[in-house]
Amino acid sequence: MEKLDLPEKAKVKLTISRNFSRLLDEVGEIEAKEDIDKILEDMRARDYYE
Repeated sequence: MEKLDLPEKAKVKLTISRNFSRLLDEVGEIEAKEDIDKILEDMRARDYYE
């Protein structure tokens, strides 16, 4: 990890991608307690710098 040279309050978009099936192989299949698609949609819509 290294420091990024960004202006103060810069808006950034972070995308973490990983093979989902590989992740399930590592952690095992878990039961979803919430609708993950709805959670991700809500998170993407947030404006963290209001």
